[in-house]
Amino acid sequence: MADSFRRFAKLSEEQKTVLRQTVLLLRFRDTLPTPTSRKFFSYSTIAKVVNTPYSTVQHLCRHALQPTKKQSLFKRIHELSQEHRDFLLEPLTLKQWAGLTLQERTVLFHRRFPDKRISTTSLRRLYLRNGVRRKKVRQVKVRPPAVQIRLIS
Repeated sequence: MADSFRRFAKLSEEQKTVLRQTVLLLRFRDTLPTPTSRKFFSYSTIAKVVNTPYSTVQHLCRHALQPTKKQSLFKRIHELSQEHRDFLLEPLTLKQWAGLTLQERTVLFHRRFPDKRISTTSLRRLYLRNGVRRKKVRQVKVRPPAVQIRLIS
């Protein structure tokens, strides 16, 4: 069984698509079957016709019958498009937000795009993936007044 899936995995995407469509057309006479679709050929007959293992044909048919999930509202809100990524990685935005924490940046992002949200972890990962290093150094060197006077004179 594992060998048949290895063989299927070695096919190009175009070949996989053609094989899927062929198997579905033989089994259901439709490329988009429903659970109530009539079955015309058995798995073994299709396997012999297309010269593919029985288990691969069975997998393709069962996979086609599984319901497709609609993307959840949470996922749609948190998934960033290219426009949002470009905004977050734009040099001007990074320069303006240089002194802000990641939490403050997420708030500003949501104000700019009210229909989208981003967590601090996601923003951090986006920055790490793209090599962003605009962080304000929060260290101030304090010198005694006597030392500062000597340095100025």
